[in-house]
Amino acid sequence: MISVEQVVNRAGDDGVMPLLTLGEFFDGNDNEGCIAPNQWGYGRPALAVPAERLRAVERHEGVAWVRVQLHPETLETEELAGEATRWTTGNAAPSSAA
Repeated sequence: MISVEQVVNRAGDDGVMPLLTLGEFFDGNDNEGCIAPNQWGYGRPALAVPAERLRAVERHEGVAWVRVQLHPETLETEELAGEATRWTTGNAAPSSAA
């Protein structure tokens, strides 16, 4: 899992949040509140479930990559906070799913 310090360094002076690989965001991440925190405990499955679903999308033929978009509050709270996921197939523009 990437550290918040590494995210801050990649965000640079403009504070543009980097898109993280699934490994950077999910591997070693046990913070259930890092994505859809308002749904955790109210029907959202454990973090491992969306992580595996996104990895399954990433394995599909024609999917170039899947990334996690961080919420800007990551810089303020010093905790990774996922906002959405993005993926692209071939030359298509990125798609997103929250």
